[in-house]
Amino acid sequence: MRSSGCSRYAGHDRPLDRERVLLRLRSRPAVLEEELAKIEVLANQIVAADLPFQRTEVTPDQAVQMFTAKGGDL
Repeated sequence: MRSSGCSRYAGHDRPLDRERVLLRLRSRPAVLEEELAKIEVLANQIVAADLPFQRTEVTPDQAVQMFTAKGGDL
C-alpha cells in the first residue's frame, strides 16, 4: 500500500491528515490555570446535575456530519 502521508479512521473512507491535526493542536494557546479552574467548576456542576443520557453509536461519517452541522471545523 502506498503511503500518502495520511492515515484513515477504521472503517472510514475519509483520510485523517495527521500533520494538519497536529499543527492545529500545536498552534492553540495553552489553557491558563484560571480557565482550567472554570472548566473544573462547570464539569462538577454538570456531573452534580445527574442528567440522564443515552448512548448512541454512529459511523465516523455520521459523526463528522453531526459535528459540522453544529458548527464544528475539521
